[in-house]
Amino acid sequence: MSGLIRSGIVCTVSSYEADLLFGRVWYLPRHPVRHHPKPDKVRLAFDASAKFDGFSFNDCLSKGTRSAVSHDFIAGSFSPSSSRSDVRYSEHVPPSRCPRGVTFRPTLSLVRRCGHSPKDAPIFTRQELGLTSAPASFSYPLLNCIYEFLPQEVALWFSRQFYVDNYLNSFSTPEEVITHCAALKEVLSKGGLPLVG
Repeated sequence: MSGLIRSGIVCTVSSYEADLLFGRVWYLPRHPVRHHPKPDKVRLAFDASAKFDGFSFNDCLSKGTRSAVSHDFIAGSFSPSSSRSDVRYSEHVPPSRCPRGVTFRPTLSLVRRCGHSPKDAPIFTRQELGLTSAPASFSYPLLNCIYEFLPQEVALWFSRQFYVDNYLNSFSTPEEVITHCAALKEVLSKGGLPLVG
C-alpha cells in the first residue's frame, strides 16, 4: 500500500472527507492533457464520479462482482503478483502462461478490511475500473510474448502502445489495422494470451 501511496494512485482519507457524501470532493479538470511526444493529440481527462443531471459515468458502469468493488481487492490485484485480497470473495482465476513456460498462479492474500480509522483508510485517486480490469501482473507475460516472438524494432513499437494489458493505437488505413491486429493476435496467442478487441 505504501508504494501505491508514493506513486499517487492511493491517498488516505481525512476525517473531514470521510464525513462527506460520496462524490462531493471530486472535480472536473480545467484544461486538456497533452503529451509532448504527440503534440497533435489532446486527451481529455475527466472525473468519472462527477454528476451531470443527477448521473455520473460511474453510475452507468457495471460494477462487476462484489469483490471488484472492494478497495482492498483492487489494492491486492494491482500488485506485481496476482492475488485475491479477501478469501470470502475469492474467485478461481486460470493461470496465464508466458512463452518460457513460467506459470503465473494467483495467490490468496489476506488484507485487513477492518480496523482502519477514517483518517487512514485507503482511497484510490484514479478511476477504479482500469485498476480492476488491468492488474499490473499481466504486463510481464504479455511483454514477454511481444519481445520473444517479434523482431526487436517491432517489439519496441508495440510495447510502447500497451498500458498494462490494454493496447491503444491509431492507424491511417483499414489495411494497417488488419495487418497490425493479425500480427499482434498471433504473437499473443503463442503465449496463451488471447487478444480481445
